[in-house]
Amino acid sequence: MRKVRRVVAVAGLVLAGMFWSAGPASAHPLGNFTINLYSGLVVEPGRLQVNYVLDMAEIPTFQEMPKIDTNGDGTANPAERSAYAGAKAHQLVRGITATVDGRPVALHVVSSSMGFRPGQGGLAILRLEAEFAGAIPKTATLDYREGNYAGRIGWREITAVGAEGAALRGSDVPARSVSDALLSYPTALLKSPLHVTAATVRFQPGASGAAPALPSSRTRGARPGITGGAFARLGTWTGLSAPEFLLALLLAMGFGAAHALLPGHGKTIMAAYLVGAGGRMKQAAQVGLAVAFMHTASVLGIGLVVFLLAQFAPEQVYPWITLASGLLVVGLGAGLLIARLRTRRDATHAYPHVETVTNGQAMTRELVGASVGSRLELSGRPAVPHGGIGGGLAHEGPMAVPSAHRHDHHHDHTHKLPDLDRPLSRKGLAGLAIAGGILPSPTALVVLVSTVSAHRAAFGLSLIVAFSVGLAGALVAVGILALRAREAVSRRLSGRFLRWVSLASAAVIVGVGVFLVAKGAIQL
Repeated sequence: MRKVRRVVAVAGLVLAGMFWSAGPASAHPLGNFTINLYSGLVVEPGRLQVNYVLDMAEIPTFQEMPKIDTNGDGTANPAERSAYAGAKAHQLVRGITATVDGRPVALHVVSSSMGFRPGQGGLAILRLEAEFAGAIPKTATLDYREGNYAGRIGWREITAVGAEGAALRGSDVPARSVSDALLSYPTALLKSPLHVTAATVRFQPGASGAAPALPSSRTRGARPGITGGAFARLGTWTGLSAPEFLLALLLAMGFGAAHALLPGHGKTIMAAYLVGAGGRMKQAAQVGLAVAFMHTASVLGIGLVVFLLAQFAPEQVYPWITLASGLLVVGLGAGLLIARLRTRRDATHAYPHVETVTNGQAMTRELVGASVGSRLELSGRPAVPHGGIGGGLAHEGPMAVPSAHRHDHHHDHTHKLPDLDRPLSRKGLAGLAIAGGILPSPTALVVLVSTVSAHRAAFGLSLIVAFSVGLAGALVAVGILALRAREAVSRRLSGRFLRWVSLASAAVIVGVGVFLVAKGAIQL
């Protein structure tokens, strides 16, 4: 009963680790990919005004630059920015719809402007402000719908106020923007950004103030899902000496290790698989090298697509990667679980041993899980296997028994369980490498894009490789700690308990895989 409690306790701890590791938001925030939209509805007598804002993060801004910098000189001059803002505003106004009592409101562009703000890794973030307007009656119900960039992740916010003699009788959106019109996102909502794409407002003549304008874009604050700023700043280092270059690589490795210790990144999968499958220290190191290679390759692969395809949405790849890695993890866990169940089943077919004990009489003793066809004789009397032994009679003292072994000396007899410390298969090693490194860090992608844009691709690649090595090193450390813990436990606990730990490890891997599959499917 005590062993059962231990098994339950270990399983509970491992499951807790699973949910912590598989945890929030896929362990990879996508803030550098976001496209954020704000609509400030201002209802005036006979007129609807929409103060519209488009805020693009680093990667979408980089992809948009060829449309802005039309002469390709690497900078966006005032004329190019003005031309882009006008064309983009006319595109955006076609993506929103406004109806009054079921009748469409014809919105047109009143004004537009755009500019850049500094982002991570020396990249820019784009902010476009526009004013749309259309005629409406003095009393009615307004329905507003946001349809731009429906397939892209990011903040979506709508507010509504009455002005200049129009009062709101009811509204399902607030009057004030919690993000200051996408200039300062509230920290408490960064992990779960607003996603308001529709509003219904009832209005009539009444007392109200002046029409509000958009706030000054000179202020700035936090943005949703942005992490890894220190690593991204390494990409802006220039004119480095050899010691400074080495320092940058060491810092990148440290940032990679710190990134790996955040929730996610396959720590539970790696630890559980190495423990359950009987991994070795050398194999943990091999997995680490493969993880570093896989992470570097995934960053370069997605980065190449970003450079080649302006309309490519990198964040849309992550759910598919999560789904694929989840299926892979389920396969790893299921294979390990089946192998351990077979080992347990085979152990139940062990044969009985006939041996000489201290009183000199032959006694049959059953191993743990011995076959049911054997009967135990532990009374100290001479034992005769059922059906006789070659037709002979039982006699006192040692005797030869087919398929049995003899002991001519006196000792306490114990039987060691099957050794768990056996080599992992190549498939298992490859699976661990893919599960731990296939999901690239968005910050690493920012570093790649910024350094390549600045014609410093070799430096950027060096930083990404160092980051991946640090990430893999942290995973290897977790795996080695798990193996050390397994060795310490195996010296103190029974083999039956260890078999239960192996089964629990396999079950946890399957559980993590199912979680990742569900998560990827939901995000698609």
